[in-house]
Amino acid sequence: MPAPTPRRRLTGLAAVALLAGLGLTACGSGDDVELVEGVTEQVDALDNSFAPEEITVPAGAEIEFRNRGRNDHNVIPADPDEDWTIEVEDFKPGSPPTSVRFTEPGTYDYYCSIHGTATAGMIGSITVEG
Repeated sequence: MPAPTPRRRLTGLAAVALLAGLGLTACGSGDDVELVEGVTEQVDALDNSFAPEEITVPAGAEIEFRNRGRNDHNVIPADPDEDWTIEVEDFKPGSPPTSVRFTEPGTYDYYCSIHGTATAGMIGSITVEG
């Protein structure tokens, strides 16, 4: 197989840098944390619950949220300072999954505002380990 040309190498490195930068904007900067690549876990929105309700992942993992129920749902961070949200129009039954990448260790609680509040009802929690 021929070696990649310098242009292809540069394009590949630019793509990696772009994807890494996009991923780091999802939840934190990941500056002091070794991020894993290629880890994806799934959380399903069912009718009035998330499954699993609690999940633990390494820093850098993506959570793929899927609406597997019959009802509209959304995914709202319980902490209003967090900047990730999945709106109802993007999370209808049968719609494509939406992925969120978590790069900072910590606990990320979330809920569906249609079927609960930040502390009760349709709630979930992601623990990110670094």
